Amino acid sequence: MSLYLVSCEFSSGSEGCQKFDEQLVTLSAVQILSCAWLVKYNQGKAKKLRDFLSPYLDTGDRLLVQEVTKEVIGTNLLIGDSALHDLLGSARG
Repeated sequence: MSLYLVSCEFSSGSEGCQKFDEQLVTLSAVQILSCAWLVKYNQGKAKKLRDFLSPYLDTGDRLLVQEVTKEVIGTNLLIGDSALHDLLGSARG
């Protein structure tokens, strides 16, 4: 089982987050910030967790799912995937 950081920003404010929050409850997620949770997920890939949560997001919502130790993937972030991976690479040294 892996540990993931899940962070979400809702474009419609708190209106869109009820169904998303319900899914986090089914995963026994632990909320660590107003829009961030830690999730133990046994599927083994950040993409699978993102794909599980994405149906509960609206078009303008932003979602970041990152394995705490080594993997990162995002949806509608303020930076592109290339820049995100460059940041991760530079953090690893």
